[in-house]
Amino acid sequence: MSSLPVSLSLVLPLLLFTAAIPALCRWRYAQFINGAALALAVIGVVAPTLSPAPLQQTLNAAIWDQSSYAIQAIAVLVTFLAFILAHYSEHYLAGEARQSQYIGNFQLTIGSVLLVVLANHLGAIIVGWIAISLGLHRLLLFYPTRTRAVLAAHKKFLLARVAELALVVAGLLLYVEYGTWQMTDLMAAVTNSEPSLRAQIAAVLLAQAALIKCAQLPLHGWLIQVVEAPTPVSALLHAGVINLGGVLLIMFAPLISQVPVAQWWILIVAGISTAIAVSVMSVETNVKAQLAWSTSAQMGLMLIECALGLYHLALLHLLAHSCYKAWSFLAAGTRVARPAQRPASALWVAPVAATVATATMVFLPDVLGATMTLSSRTLLAVLLFAVLLEALVSKRAPRLIMATLAGLGMVVMYAGLEHTAAQLIDTNALSAGSAADLWVSGLLVSMAVVWWVVRQFGHYPAGAWLQHKLYRGLYLDEWFTRATLRLCPVRLPNTLALTTTKHTTTQECL
Repeated sequence: MSSLPVSLSLVLPLLLFTAAIPALCRWRYAQFINGAALALAVIGVVAPTLSPAPLQQTLNAAIWDQSSYAIQAIAVLVTFLAFILAHYSEHYLAGEARQSQYIGNFQLTIGSVLLVVLANHLGAIIVGWIAISLGLHRLLLFYPTRTRAVLAAHKKFLLARVAELALVVAGLLLYVEYGTWQMTDLMAAVTNSEPSLRAQIAAVLLAQAALIKCAQLPLHGWLIQVVEAPTPVSALLHAGVINLGGVLLIMFAPLISQVPVAQWWILIVAGISTAIAVSVMSVETNVKAQLAWSTSAQMGLMLIECALGLYHLALLHLLAHSCYKAWSFLAAGTRVARPAQRPASALWVAPVAATVATATMVFLPDVLGATMTLSSRTLLAVLLFAVLLEALVSKRAPRLIMATLAGLGMVVMYAGLEHTAAQLIDTNALSAGSAADLWVSGLLVSMAVVWWVVRQFGHYPAGAWLQHKLYRGLYLDEWFTRATLRLCPVRLPNTLALTTTKHTTTQECL
């Protein structure tokens, strides 16, 4: 804990908030403020590291309320995204009306994200969590005449209230149980004691809040439809906001790791969501829809890593996904969606790829160390299987050689990045071969099987039927959309969107 009244944990969010003041909502000021925040965050990480030990301890106390390297890395990422997205937004929205409102809502949202990441007070985390939702809601409605945007924002608004209620109740239960709002003291108390019934209920509520924030099925539809918002808003959502579910679990890792019910709830919901999202993404032809389904799948994998106790991998996943997805949305205009092509009929290549991948999974512990869980080895095997299958189907020897080298490169890169991430955050991994490990491994294998079936049998009637169902997302969002409109009606710009028939989907109406 910092003995000083002011630290970067407070300065950085307040600095970003100043650009949200109506009189200061100008692009130049916002970019200057975001650049200054990025510089301070980098200095806060680098300066203590380069200082002698006594000065290093003093600087760490003065700069960060929470000394976790994971928190510092996420803070640098958030300020970097704020700087890049503000610069992009100025050019993207050139000539648009209501730019000052956009700047204010953008700065409020990104500043609140930083507040949630850096705050050492549970009450401040809850306030920042709510502010993020409200700011993002206004950004999603930047084009209020677009029916899909209004419907998606409406569903997101309702789900956000449920997640906030879960977070508030969890916070109150933890305060009643441990008598403190300070996160460092709270987690220390959790670590040194067995979780009571109140603490276990709080852990399950935190898990549910994370699942909702990460748009896990069947509460995912809004994430697919918010692509109607401006592209930099989509980049902010997918790169900086939706990751907060994983951040929440990392912050409460000592509690989640002691409550098997919370871990299994995450494993089941996030695991099934990931399997379905990956399958849907394989047949989707719209560029932004592909990215949205990809985000749902990636968030599912990140939550699974947290549930398995692999928090260092979840941190690595969070940082990499944020950078990649921000770039993907900002560069989406340079891509052209192409319809799925009929796959090659060389079905014999699958056993070859599967054999190589399985052998790799078996011998990986000798290469990377026996601490790797079965699910980690299976994930690498599935990736290698996909790469080799693509190369073998093409029947080109040079491509097969390159695919083999790429597979080996993935293994080496994985080992290096995992080692680096393990230095930033403690891990509490489940033992290899446990029930949770076997569950995740089975899901990963099933994803590879579905992917292979869709590609190899897509031109047969049964394969075409499966492709159609997957393209519609298995219609999982339809019941939730209709229930939402019945229980909480909203005035949509296009009234025809409410005119649905028994055989008409909501997506078709919109």
